[in-house]
Amino acid sequence: MGEGAAGVREVCTAALCFPAFFFSVALVVVAAFWLLVLCGAADVHGFDGDLPLGAVGLGGLPVSVAVSAMAVAGWCAALAGTVALGRLTGPGVVRSGLSLVVLVAALVVAHGAARLLAGRWWPPRARFPSAGAGAEAARPGTARPGAGPG
Repeated sequence: MGEGAAGVREVCTAALCFPAFFFSVALVVVAAFWLLVLCGAADVHGFDGDLPLGAVGLGGLPVSVAVSAMAVAGWCAALAGTVALGRLTGPGVVRSGLSLVVLVAALVVAHGAARLLAGRWWPPRARFPSAGAGAEAARPGTARPGAGPG
């Protein structure tokens, strides 16, 4: 068996071990949700009234986007930490304790990624002017029909 197959097996095993397992399950749920949104069976803003995200620094971000960002970032961090622990430690109490540290670190990374998304890139309307009055004047090189130079 080649070295590549061993690496794939290592990543798959790590994704199904503690602590990455929790984020793997969340990632599957998020993927299923976005598939339902694409099919029209779910609404992106369906959960917005359920969670007050402003209390945790994610105000203005839709719940579905916040949870998706946290699931992806947390999964990446937990998977990297789990693979690193697998290579650096053997089974035992030390590895169990360090797995808890990886879980907490992955949660911190997940929250930080969602806050970065909320602070820098959300809402998208703030970066792009709406199609309402004055939108044409905001974009250089565009003019309204009938508005000539004099």
